[in-house]
Amino acid sequence: MSAVRPVLWCATGVALGGIAAIATVDVPGRAAPSPWWSLLTFSVLGMLFALVSRRDRWWVALGFAWLVAAWVEAGQGVFHPDSGKARIEDLVIGCAGGTIGVVAVVLARLYLARRREARSRVRVIAAGRPAPTTAAAAAPRIR
Repeated sequence: MSAVRPVLWCATGVALGGIAAIATVDVPGRAAPSPWWSLLTFSVLGMLFALVSRRDRWWVALGFAWLVAAWVEAGQGVFHPDSGKARIEDLVIGCAGGTIGVVAVVLARLYLARRREARSRVRVIAAGRPAPTTAAAAAPRIR
């Protein structure tokens, strides 16, 4: 396991704790944050979920981002029922933010994989051998 993975898990935990604190703590006299703050927050959270999940499990990260958005709004409805903090608009914006974050990571991973593949083809062609079409064809043969 690389050293980056524990750092990402810690960052995800800190982000979840911060979101839970913002959602449940009510400070008297403080104005409600802008709904666009929710979009930004859940975009970052969606990115973190996508980065700690496996590459082929992007849908799990998307589900977690949507689940956290729903739990935040449900928590606000339970802990602050009279304040009007729990709104369906915030839920939709939170889900959209999580989706934006996950899609950004998935697209970045696709771009980097294609770039890596193109570089390996250039190296193979420069060496005078035909480029392999799959990773199995490029693997050395062991008898």
